[in-house]
Parts: sequence; structure tokens; C-alpha cells
Amino acid sequence: QSVAVAAAAAAAASPRAAAVAVSSGRLMAQQAALVEAISVTFQQHFAYFFMSFRKHCMRDVSDPGNPVTIFLPDSFLTEVPPRDRTFFERFLDTQMFRAYADTRLRRRDESQQQRSAAMARRA
Repeated sequence: QSVAVAAAAAAAASPRAAAVAVSSGRLMAQQAALVEAISVTFQQHFAYFFMSFRKHCMRDVSDPGNPVTIFLPDSFLTEVPPRDRTFFERFLDTQMFRAYADTRLRRRDESQQQRSAAMARRA
């Protein structure tokens, strides 16, 4: 709808400006669709590549109300086939992977915090 408003405002100024506004809006919509498609593709591949992610995590529960989980990359790499190991060694050092891992670990810790809080309320 904001594209339509921009196009109407531009049409009032000039027909060429209206065409540029509509074209720009379409381009933005196409870019957003492309970004979404890439995001979904990465998520699907990450899910496949890191099916055993949880298996390679360790959680410090010395404070049950504030668990801290870490990913153990060396443990993960022991299960990667030798032909793929160089790729994964490098990939684990990328910002993209760190963001993925941080999100997964944060969700896991938050879930543990909620379970601990629920158990404390029952006690």
C-alpha cells in the first residue's frame, strides 16, 4: 500500500516520477522475495548440516536459573567426513554460523530456564 501511495504522490508530480516509484516498489518487493527464498534455503541446509548440533553441546547448570550452553566445534568435526572437514572447519568460523549457533544455544538456555522456573513454582 505504501508503494501505491508513493506512486500516487509521484503521479501528481509527473508521470515519469510515478513510473519510477512503481518500478522501485516492484524491485523492492522482488528483492524481499529473493532474500526470503535465500533465507529459507539456508535454514533448510543448516538444519540438514547440523542435525547433530545438540549432541555437540555442553551445558553448565551450576546455576539452574541461568544455564549456559556452549557448542563444541572439535566434537562436531569428529563426525564430519574427512572430505568435508576443511569446509566445515572454515564454516564454523563464519559470522553466519556464529549467529545460527547463538540463536540455537539461546533458545535452548531459555527453554531450560523456563523448565527450572516451572519446577521451582511447583516446589
